[in-house]
Amino acid sequence: MSSRALLLGLVLAAAATSAGAEKAWSEWYWSPFDADSATATTIHREDDFAIAHNMWFHVQRFFAVLDAADSAEGDGTHTNDTKSEGGAASGDSAAAATEIAFSQNIAVAKLPFANTSAHLHNIKAGMLRGTCLWIDFPFPAFPENMGHWLEALAPVYSCLSNGSWMQAAPEAQGGLGAVIFPNLRREQVEGLSWVMDMLRLTLQPGLEEGAALPRMLFFNELEALNATSWLGFERVLLVHNRYTLPSGRSGFTTPQHAEAFRRAAYAAANVSWGGPAWEARVAPPVITYLMAMNHEPVVNNGEVLTALREVGRSLGLAVRPYSVTPGASFPSFVASMARTGVLVARHGPLLANALFLPPGAVVLELLPYNWEWRGISEIYLNLTRSVGSVHHFAWKANSSEWVMYLEAEDAKYSHWNAEECSSRYCLEAHARAGMVVDTGAVKDLLRDLLPLALKGGSVEQLASRHPWPSSSNVTGGTGLWWDV
Repeated sequence: MSSRALLLGLVLAAAATSAGAEKAWSEWYWSPFDADSATATTIHREDDFAIAHNMWFHVQRFFAVLDAADSAEGDGTHTNDTKSEGGAASGDSAAAATEIAFSQNIAVAKLPFANTSAHLHNIKAGMLRGTCLWIDFPFPAFPENMGHWLEALAPVYSCLSNGSWMQAAPEAQGGLGAVIFPNLRREQVEGLSWVMDMLRLTLQPGLEEGAALPRMLFFNELEALNATSWLGFERVLLVHNRYTLPSGRSGFTTPQHAEAFRRAAYAAANVSWGGPAWEARVAPPVITYLMAMNHEPVVNNGEVLTALREVGRSLGLAVRPYSVTPGASFPSFVASMARTGVLVARHGPLLANALFLPPGAVVLELLPYNWEWRGISEIYLNLTRSVGSVHHFAWKANSSEWVMYLEAEDAKYSHWNAEECSSRYCLEAHARAGMVVDTGAVKDLLRDLLPLALKGGSVEQLASRHPWPSSSNVTGGTGLWWDV
């Protein structure tokens, strides 16, 4: 009798476990999957964005389920008649034949079937309904880099504000339903409260009125899926940025989008907006020297501050050193920028805050030596240019005399030219190196520019007066191209 009871108990326990697993499967963030109405994967491309319909995730990878005939001819991509395919896989390589270059870091594998319907009827699947915004973070090894976040988010804000993403085939039903970060883990952004604050601002134009933030999905959630399960994405919105746009355009699409984003940031930080000085593009009489506490060292900080105070005294400007970490709160960043007329800082992630400066403000960026790979020296210039109302200039270390290498071995890169310095080791050597600033050149530049800029001079006029610095003037580089 006792053995029968034990057997019955085991059967009931197994049934309960099975029911629990089924419940967990059906009640996570997806909806039931209707195989009868499912179709093959298609990708609709516009200039600024792409819409993938019925994309799939299975066993740590993203897939496009294609009819074999379509796969032989392409990748399910279609565009408007006047648009180019920009970004679709092409060429004779094996990768192009088997993958779709969907975004900067993520490829979608082609999965052709002679009978797509049969495959879809034979899988255990759930479907994430609605529009899911796809954010491929440009450099996932550096999730604390505010500059790279804004490189990704500024184009998203413009795209959501335009609204054309809702009409593209297949048309959206309502606002954004989810956001997916296919190459980030949740723990990578923990402790960075400003990331979520900036996401709130960015996503607002894509949400229905009064709607809460959509669900945020990181790779953690995806990799937790059972290896036998498939997750479908009904409608995936990918917004192109400078890394995937043929034009390389960066920042907001229009100054109006930048102003709307800045206005929303001021409101979120409880900072007052506008006023007579704002309308006249006369920025606050304050020089802020922005210093990161844990990286981007300027070796002669004391001399730089002394030089800025000399300029400030001669022009009636207060000087305020501002030391901050990437973990500071978003309102503190915005409030500090709102009170700044001149922002001076070494090139680094925190310079992304220049976006929140008032109209007519000036940025003087201190550019390190040999920091030019893939246009990274102009990340923040591109952002402020898209704002349209902020002056942006730079002093650039054009020779190794302005570098203090952290390791003696790093000095071997001192004679490499900018084109040669594209390997990881050369770039990292210059990223961690100390920077010596030519304070005399900085004073001369500011004394020439500020009297005009702080009286409402136009961005275009002053940009032509002091153009952006050219590449480092190193010749006869001794670097080896294959040092990677």
